[in-house]
Amino acid sequence: MSREELVELSILEAAGLLDEVDSTLLNRLFHAAPPALQAEVRALQASIASSPTLLADDEPHAELGARCVMRIKDEMAADHAALAPIATIGPRRPVPVSAADQVIELVELRASNHAMRTDALRWSRAAVMWRAASVVIGALLLVSLYYNLASNLYSVRIGQLALDANAREELARVLGTSYREFAEGGCLVRGMSAAQVGFSGAATAYVNRRTGEALVVAFGLPEEIPYTVRIVADNGQATDVGLLRASNHTTLLRITNADGFQLAFGRLEIVDPSGAVILHS
Repeated sequence: MSREELVELSILEAAGLLDEVDSTLLNRLFHAAPPALQAEVRALQASIASSPTLLADDEPHAELGARCVMRIKDEMAADHAALAPIATIGPRRPVPVSAADQVIELVELRASNHAMRTDALRWSRAAVMWRAASVVIGALLLVSLYYNLASNLYSVRIGQLALDANAREELARVLGTSYREFAEGGCLVRGMSAAQVGFSGAATAYVNRRTGEALVVAFGLPEEIPYTVRIVADNGQATDVGLLRASNHTTLLRITNADGFQLAFGRLEIVDPSGAVILHS
């Protein structure tokens, strides 16, 4: 900074027109200036401060001094309270208390302690009772839910067994003794589903591996059309094992003298006269 700027800031400081930032800047520049320039700045500020044109003619208010003293007193009290110690060292100073006040305070303290203890005991007993009741209710709910599920499963199982028994008896009555012989002889049951979209027929094959016999029960086949039942091996070779002619909604075909292994594990197919597969296992 040049000499002219330093002198200008010094004049403004002497007139009281500098803010905090400029005052800090002037202070730093003043101490960095040569001694001759510092002496010149001091002389200039002294002449400005003692100039009659800058001095006020009015006398200060009479209460200004008293207000300043009260303000300083309040600040000292605030500082004293802020700097007060958090705790004192050593025993507390005894405070004289009358015997009557001590008795009253002791009675009130005992009464409040008794009331608090009574409330705590009452609430603790109630909490224990509620907890025990909730545990018992939860256990009863779990037991009832378990027995309800068990009874439902038992009822469903009984219903399934009854329906299965009724279905077997009805099929045995409709299909005759051949069905009963295969159904009750421990045979392997193989289902056959539709191979064409829209065809609603189905079939079930009861296979006896030991004797090489099987009973094919077909449902929903169009009547008066001959169908061929065949076994397709893993290598793709097909072997015809019987001819099935639908005469009503349920048709039976008994297969004899066939390969029991192929009947049990080969691919079973029912084809129409055109050679199209309509049912397969």
